[in-house]
Amino acid sequence: MEHNLREELRPSFILERLKESLKKRDVTLWQDRDGGKVSLPASLTKFPLGNGVIKFHPRQNFIFQFNSAKPIYFFEKERTVIFKSQICFQSAYELEVKIPEKILLGENRLSPRDEYLMTGRKLCFELEHRPQRVFDSPILDLADNGASFRIHKREFSHFYPGDKIKILDQSNSSDSGYKMAEIVHVSSMVLGEKLSPYAFKIGIKFIPTLASAL
Repeated sequence: MEHNLREELRPSFILERLKESLKKRDVTLWQDRDGGKVSLPASLTKFPLGNGVIKFHPRQNFIFQFNSAKPIYFFEKERTVIFKSQICFQSAYELEVKIPEKILLGENRLSPRDEYLMTGRKLCFELEHRPQRVFDSPILDLADNGASFRIHKREFSHFYPGDKIKILDQSNSSDSGYKMAEIVHVSSMVLGEKLSPYAFKIGIKFIPTLASAL
């Protein structure tokens, strides 16, 4: 399993990853100071603001005391998201920083990720609780242990975390040995600097079959 970091520069992808960090409890902000580090636990509470910034609040009764003239760093442990930015506004209980131009992402996967959206690949599947309906959705992200795909607003009400899906086909792809998957998250997609009211991202983890486990 890989634990490498990769650089991401696409603005829409950066915004989507930052949106997934909203309200997470494992976010840390830190700054280099006098040969050491000053770090505080924080929550990303507003994203994005209209002026191209994101807002944080401190956690655990801390207050912000960063140097606004120096860069500040962001670390989100769950998905390993790291970036450097500049402070735009700071008070004891609020901090606004510029949306970063690049972020570092942890590749905590069984194999390197593959950006399938650019090649137009789709995932054909059925919902276990609704087998009479076949979905054919654009793949956003695919790895050995999971994937994500895009759905339209009109399909949103059919998808809930914990539900199972039956994979019928991965177009232009060899059989991975997975036939079932579980929905692990459902979230709005970010288009430009705004949340899309029409497009949603579904994240799934594959359930290995007996044959693929041997």
